[in-house]
Amino acid sequence: MKKLLSLGLIVAALSTQAQEEIHVQQKEWALNNAMQPAFVVDVPQTTSKDAIALWEATLVPKNFFDTFKKLPKMEKEDKEQWVIRRVVVAEICPDTLDIYTRITSAKDRITFATLFDNNGSFIGAQSGSGTDKAQEYVHKYAAELYRQGVRNEVGELEKELKRMKSDYSGFDRDNKKMDRKSAGKQSDIDDLNDDLKGSKNILKTNMLSESDNATPLSGEANKTLNEDIKKTSKEIKKAKKSVDKYEKKIDKNTSKQKHLLKDIENKEQEIKKAQQKLENIK
Repeated sequence: MKKLLSLGLIVAALSTQAQEEIHVQQKEWALNNAMQPAFVVDVPQTTSKDAIALWEATLVPKNFFDTFKKLPKMEKEDKEQWVIRRVVVAEICPDTLDIYTRITSAKDRITFATLFDNNGSFIGAQSGSGTDKAQEYVHKYAAELYRQGVRNEVGELEKELKRMKSDYSGFDRDNKKMDRKSAGKQSDIDDLNDDLKGSKNILKTNMLSESDNATPLSGEANKTLNEDIKKTSKEIKKAKKSVDKYEKKIDKNTSKQKHLLKDIENKEQEIKKAQQKLENIK
């Protein structure tokens, strides 16, 4: 029983470690010369631009029927601060709120802070259901923002994987093309070797034919035959160089494919890890 309990604790600990936790805290924020309770959260893998766009869409969801309505809009007050006024967030309270937001960017994350002003009374100043609801609302938003960033990561990784697989297939196509060219040249070499063999045989016997009516080679015919042999030999040498070039290209492509296959496997593992991270965001 103790062993089972220990195993259960280990599994639970590993499960907890695998989760990508989003923690919303309450911190003081100076606004209009007074300290007010802000809801603050760090969100990895996102930008200030994406964060404020999703925040506005979360606070003021739009549908087709809102096309011609005048809806509250996010206003930028300075480099890192925005405000949206007279917004009703039913998940927090039925009153209209002025919502102040500050976003600071770091290398791999942003720090998001927001204040909910209910006609001069800030949610979070006192503990209660309003504070809990606001904290849960910010948590849901931050988790979705993190998911959005990870989904973008998965999308980019999948694009890279697609390019790698396309390159791999391209090497296959190129190798088949080189194979066809090499086979064609090899066929030419075989034909040229047959011609060369025949020409040398004639030159050796000094006869134009091995039949009973064979006639000796004339001086001019001998000269022409020697020229043909030299020409054919050059053509064979040139064709062999082409075959060597095609084979080297095939070997080079095959070597690249070997390394690329490893990169593809690694990229697939990266995608799996990113997808697992996406599932673990809480």
